[in-house]
Amino acid sequence: TTEEKQNLRFISSNQERMTVPNILGKYFLKIMTIRDPLSRIQSYYFEAKNAKNPTKPYQIAAAKYDVNGFINYLYDKETYMVSNPYCICLSGTQDFLITKKIIDTEFFLAAPIEKLDEFLNLLISKMSLEKKRFEKYRVSNTNQNKTIISEKLIDRIISTNKPDIDLKKHIESEFKNILDNYKLNF
Repeated sequence: TTEEKQNLRFISSNQERMTVPNILGKYFLKIMTIRDPLSRIQSYYFEAKNAKNPTKPYQIAAAKYDVNGFINYLYDKETYMVSNPYCICLSGTQDFLITKKIIDTEFFLAAPIEKLDEFLNLLISKMSLEKKRFEKYRVSNTNQNKTIISEKLIDRIISTNKPDIDLKKHIESEFKNILDNYKLNF
């Protein structure tokens, strides 16, 4: 509805191609954080495993399998969750160079998730907002046994996520340059 569009402040796309139009003629900033494929996929497992009422097939699979069985299930049935979801979400392709161009030309700020505090503080500074302390939520304590993905699956994840890995490296490098430049100016 028009009221919903007027109240909309953030749009998040997850595992699907980003196709965000201007909303009611207003402009918006594109920002993102990116995570490495190994921790992202392991996090999928624990998030799905801890679902209170598992109804989605991947949640049911997480309840049924260990982390390695779950990852094999994803590769067999839910490939979009494990093969370059960042590149696919941003460009509709698994092409690093196309996605890199989109990040470089269309995004206000992108950062690796490990630099979340710096990312948020930089956003506040660049947008001249009042400084505030961010409360972290959904910080997972679910992997208390330090479950580890098998070496065979680690190799598979790395080999099937090269564009996303390259994208993360690019974003890490660019964000470091932005932070270094920011620090020089203050």
